[in-house]
Amino acid sequence: PAVTVIVPAYNAADTLGRCLDSVVGEDLGGMEIIVVDDGSTDETSAVARKYPQISLVWQERCGVAVARWLGIRESRGEYIGFVDADDFIAPDMMRSMYEAAAGSGADIAVCGSNKVWNGVVFPHNLYGASEPESGIDAVTQIILRKGEQSLWNKIFRRSLFREEDLERTRGIRHGEDQLLAALTIRFARKVVYLPQVFYYYVQTPGSICHNPTFESARDSFNAKRFLYRFFLSSE
Repeated sequence: PAVTVIVPAYNAADTLGRCLDSVVGEDLGGMEIIVVDDGSTDETSAVARKYPQISLVWQERCGVAVARWLGIRESRGEYIGFVDADDFIAPDMMRSMYEAAAGSGADIAVCGSNKVWNGVVFPHNLYGASEPESGIDAVTQIILRKGEQSLWNKIFRRSLFREEDLERTRGIRHGEDQLLAALTIRFARKVVYLPQVFYYYVQTPGSICHNPTFESARDSFNAKRFLYRFFLSSE
């Protein structure tokens, strides 16, 4: 497959259908879709089984970082994209991203995103006419908080992912996407940016992002501290 889309899901039965409707509606032929149920106690797996074109993988509750890595190990696509179970994407996202990456020889493609609050859409991160750059320059933007720190508005060449980065994100439940994104982007020879907005990041009032705990603040701090020390000590 040209692209594998990985959807980690935990107790996401209420939103997973909307998410998967958007993913299966993509106009990229032969796309692989993998849902990783991270030990849900609701009907998450039952929702995923309604889609015959989707591969469902189940694991004991280990956290989203491990769920993503299980999806990566199961994947076969040239590029990998991630969609959170409570979000959704535009129908031409994966085709446009793949064509931009493969057509330019880039290892990563990045698109714009919107935030969705109570059904109302707000621009979140737009790239306009941003020029291609190296992975190290892209990581610099992430560390300086000028770039989108998440995984979900990007596709990555599958060969960029390293097993040792699994251990670096294991056990982190908040900020692990920023950590994995930075560690993976650093290997890219070329990153391209698309001006279109393809990803819709749904804001959930009860989520940990809007109700931070000591543990989530600690994890986020530890992820940022690791990145700071890692890149400070690297060449």
